[in-house]
Amino acid sequence: MLEVDVSSLNANADTRLNDVFRVQNTTGRSVDLTIADKPASDGANGELIFIYADDGSTETQIDDGSGVSLGAGEEVEINMVFKFRYNDTNGLPDTLEVNAQGAT
Repeated sequence: MLEVDVSSLNANADTRLNDVFRVQNTTGRSVDLTIADKPASDGANGELIFIYADDGSTETQIDDGSGVSLGAGEEVEINMVFKFRYNDTNGLPDTLEVNAQGAT
Protein backbone atom coordinates (compact mmCIF):
# COMPACT_ATOMS: atom_id res chain seq x y z
CA MET A 1 0.00 0.00 0.00
CA LEU A 2 1.12 3.53 -0.78
CA GLU A 3 0.79 5.76 2.25
CA VAL A 4 0.15 9.37 1.40
CA ASP A 5 0.43 12.25 3.84
CA VAL A 6 -1.92 15.06 2.91
CA SER A 7 -1.27 17.11 6.03
CA SER A 8 0.08 19.85 3.78
CA LEU A 9 -3.49 20.55 2.70
CA ASN A 10 -4.84 22.87 5.35
CA ALA A 11 -8.44 22.44 6.34
CA ASN A 12 -10.47 25.44 5.21
CA ALA A 13 -7.71 26.56 2.85
CA ASP A 14 -8.85 28.71 -0.04
CA THR A 15 -8.38 26.52 -3.06
CA ARG A 16 -8.73 27.56 -6.68
CA LEU A 17 -10.00 25.28 -9.37
CA ASN A 18 -7.10 23.67 -11.22
CA ASP A 19 -4.79 24.10 -8.24
CA VAL A 20 -2.33 21.24 -7.96
CA PHE A 21 -1.16 19.88 -4.63
CA ARG A 22 1.79 17.54 -4.38
CA VAL A 23 1.66 15.08 -1.51
CA GLN A 24 4.52 12.77 -0.67
CA ASN A 25 4.67 9.42 1.05
CA THR A 26 7.28 8.35 3.56
CA THR A 27 9.46 6.80 0.86
CA GLY A 28 9.51 10.03 -1.14
CA ARG A 29 7.07 9.03 -3.87
CA SER A 30 4.84 11.94 -4.74
CA VAL A 31 1.27 12.13 -5.97
CA ASP A 32 -0.22 15.23 -7.58
CA LEU A 33 -3.82 16.14 -6.78
CA THR A 34 -5.62 18.51 -9.13
CA ILE A 35 -8.96 20.17 -8.48
CA ALA A 36 -10.81 20.56 -11.76
CA ASP A 37 -14.25 21.73 -12.83
CA LYS A 38 -16.21 19.70 -15.37
CA PRO A 39 -19.32 21.57 -16.57
CA ALA A 40 -22.60 19.72 -16.74
CA SER A 41 -23.77 18.89 -20.24
CA ASP A 42 -26.89 21.02 -19.83
CA GLY A 43 -24.96 24.01 -18.51
CA ALA A 44 -26.94 24.04 -15.28
CA ASN A 45 -25.46 25.07 -11.96
CA GLY A 46 -24.22 22.43 -9.58
CA GLU A 47 -21.54 20.97 -11.81
CA LEU A 48 -19.53 18.14 -10.36
CA ILE A 49 -16.07 18.82 -8.98
CA PHE A 50 -13.52 16.18 -9.80
CA ILE A 51 -10.25 15.37 -8.10
CA TYR A 52 -7.47 13.95 -10.21
CA ALA A 53 -4.65 11.96 -8.65
CA ASP A 54 -1.54 11.54 -10.76
CA ASP A 55 1.35 9.37 -9.62
CA GLY A 56 3.47 10.30 -12.63
CA SER A 57 2.39 7.40 -14.78
CA THR A 58 -1.39 7.52 -14.91
CA GLU A 59 -4.16 9.97 -14.10
CA THR A 60 -7.23 8.72 -12.31
CA GLN A 61 -10.45 10.55 -11.60
CA ILE A 62 -11.72 10.49 -8.03
CA ASP A 63 -15.29 11.70 -7.70
CA ASP A 64 -16.64 9.78 -4.71
CA GLY A 65 -13.83 9.64 -2.17
CA SER A 66 -13.21 5.96 -2.81
CA GLY A 67 -9.82 4.36 -3.23
CA VAL A 68 -7.88 4.96 -6.41
CA SER A 69 -5.27 2.60 -7.80
CA LEU A 70 -1.89 4.24 -8.25
CA GLY A 71 0.11 1.27 -9.46
CA ALA A 72 0.58 -2.44 -9.08
CA GLY A 73 -0.56 -3.31 -5.58
CA GLU A 74 -0.67 0.32 -4.46
CA GLU A 75 -3.78 2.18 -3.45
CA VAL A 76 -4.54 5.42 -1.71
CA GLU A 77 -7.82 6.67 -0.35
CA ILE A 78 -8.33 10.41 -0.19
CA ASN A 79 -11.41 11.81 1.49
CA MET A 80 -12.25 15.40 0.68
CA VAL A 81 -15.09 17.63 1.74
CA PHE A 82 -15.96 20.63 -0.41
CA LYS A 83 -17.81 23.80 0.43
CA PHE A 84 -18.45 26.43 -2.22
CA ARG A 85 -17.25 29.81 -0.97
CA TYR A 86 -17.75 32.10 -3.94
CA ASN A 87 -19.48 31.99 -7.29
CA ASP A 88 -18.38 33.90 -10.34
CA THR A 89 -20.65 35.48 -12.91
CA ASN A 90 -21.63 32.23 -14.62
CA GLY A 91 -22.51 30.54 -11.35
CA LEU A 92 -19.71 28.00 -11.41
CA PRO A 93 -17.74 27.29 -8.23
CA ASP A 94 -14.85 29.71 -8.00
CA THR A 95 -13.19 28.96 -4.68
CA LEU A 96 -13.50 25.87 -2.53
CA GLU A 97 -12.90 25.03 1.08
CA VAL A 98 -10.94 21.81 1.19
CA ASN A 99 -10.60 19.40 4.06
CA ALA A 100 -8.48 16.46 3.01
CA GLN A 101 -7.43 13.32 4.82
CA GLY A 102 -5.35 10.47 3.51
CA ALA A 103 -5.44 6.80 4.38
CA THR A 104 -3.63 3.68 3.28
